[in-house]
Amino acid sequence: MRNSIRALPMPTRSDSTSRAAFEFANGVIKRRPAPPPQAPSTITTCDGTRLRLDVAHILLIDDDDVDRERVKRYLGKTDLRHEIVDATSGDEALHRLSNEEFDLILLDYQLGDMTGFDLLRRLQRHEITRAPIIMITGGGDENLAVEALHQGITDYIPKRSLNADTLRIAAQNAMRLRDIERELESTQQRLLRLSMYDELTGLPNRWLFFDRLDQMIARAERQGENFSLFMIDLNLFKEVNDYHGHASGDRVLAQIGERLKQVARKCDTVARLGGDEFACLLANAHSDIELDVCASKLHASICQPISLGHTLVHVGAAIGIARYRTDGQDRDTLMARADAAMYSAKASHRRYVLFDEQHRDNRAVTPGCQSLREGIERGELYLEYQPQILLASTQVVGLEALVRWQSPTYGVLRPNDFIPIAESSGLISELTREVLTIGFEQLSMWRASGLVHPVSFNISARLLDDGEWIQWMLDEMRHQGLAPSDVILEITETAISSSNANQRKHLEELSDRGFQLSVDDFGTGFTSFKSIREWLPAEVKIDRLFVHDVKDGSSDASIIQSIVTLANNLGIRLVAEGIETQAEQDFLVRSGCECGQGFAIAPPMNAEDTTAWLTAKISSSETKH
Repeated sequence: MRNSIRALPMPTRSDSTSRAAFEFANGVIKRRPAPPPQAPSTITTCDGTRLRLDVAHILLIDDDDVDRERVKRYLGKTDLRHEIVDATSGDEALHRLSNEEFDLILLDYQLGDMTGFDLLRRLQRHEITRAPIIMITGGGDENLAVEALHQGITDYIPKRSLNADTLRIAAQNAMRLRDIERELESTQQRLLRLSMYDELTGLPNRWLFFDRLDQMIARAERQGENFSLFMIDLNLFKEVNDYHGHASGDRVLAQIGERLKQVARKCDTVARLGGDEFACLLANAHSDIELDVCASKLHASICQPISLGHTLVHVGAAIGIARYRTDGQDRDTLMARADAAMYSAKASHRRYVLFDEQHRDNRAVTPGCQSLREGIERGELYLEYQPQILLASTQVVGLEALVRWQSPTYGVLRPNDFIPIAESSGLISELTREVLTIGFEQLSMWRASGLVHPVSFNISARLLDDGEWIQWMLDEMRHQGLAPSDVILEITETAISSSNANQRKHLEELSDRGFQLSVDDFGTGFTSFKSIREWLPAEVKIDRLFVHDVKDGSSDASIIQSIVTLANNLGIRLVAEGIETQAEQDFLVRSGCECGQGFAIAPPMNAEDTTAWLTAKISSSETKH
């Protein structure tokens, strides 16, 4: 093996580009020819931004004046646009590199105060620069060249092989390699971010959230701290996707993610776990008062109107809370218990619920389409009825029919557990006909016994596309001796606001035939006051999200007052849903809301209990008179 470096002959004008390349002896290290120069070059920064380098900023480190001038002369003969800064010693180079950014470093091996390797190690130890380095030396052999590359040198040129072409090729290759490395680093960072953060909201994803939760558990155990886990599930988000499209749904999720980030403290973690499910880790939040304040802020931020162009939408949220130590001390237990509390909040229509043992098994198990179909065929559906009263006098004015499914496999299921399955599977028509058949039969029995109150039934928007069910309903009512005025049909605000021409025609037909139409969940969807004035339903129902814990001067109070004013001016009956306390009922009376329903008045009851309740109510009223 030869111990000296073989230099290529000096290229001539007729030489090809490959003649300008050189290799070390026996193929130990080979330099391939660079493609034709492409100036100016570009670099990719760590955040993905591509920058043009019109002028390469080069640091030339050499203690020999003659050699420095020679390098500058060769660079001047290339088409590489550049500016050169000199450093005549290792210490001067360190000072320069600590205060300036360079695109390329040309380094002599023998410096007056240190070697090039000494300087390189100091640069690496203190992470001073990431610029590519080309070592130029008048001595050395292949072993030195190999060692230079192992030390992190980008390229190596013996001074006897130095000329304009070799310098140009080495410089362009070094900066091109630097660009590739930076682009690779940027790509790796983007991939890392995608693996740890939700692309839509920018929040930590499920895996990063789990890691943060594990870290918080370890820190809490080590330092005796406390924290709480919030599980957040959005209400009415499905309607946004169904009626405005998934692009609008993405915009809603992005805005909610941003709001949650604004509300949370720097020491907290907010994450999107997937779909419309979010989670929060709140450090040093454990007492009931602290959790109430945090949950209220999070809930209020979610419930603010969200703009989708010319439309404002509202979504709500159910929040379940589990506390470290009190409710669990490991990840799986805390997640399961916060999840159970969230489902309890959703089922009870509360803003948030703190976990306790009664919530352990509250998570609904969702059945499949076939189970629902068989349940309908076997007559497993039944109705409960919730009374509606005049809030000022407590006189009964109607009842709302609420469907339940008594499944032998899943237990008693509420509408949220199986109506979405019916909607998506096409079973909604069969389910609605079963509900109306049961309800009409019971209504007929009440009327025969002198209990004359209209009953409200919830109607799916999907039925509005089918005119045949209207005739079926009329025939069924005629069979039971009922008139359209005995029935109120509740249709969600989102269904009305997004209805097409055919659906509006069927709504008008129902109204013309004498049915009272009610706008359900008003305030949470997309219907404007203007469209209510144009359509003039018989009834509007204020959603329970605005009623819960409403207080004078709050934003919910302002919304309710606006709806009351609208209803009074248009002569529309107004019903408040979800009244759970006497304070809420008193506020609604002061605000002028006419009717209401909720647990503070009476819970949903089966037909037998409802009959007894109505009979007692009548007897009490007669006694007072």
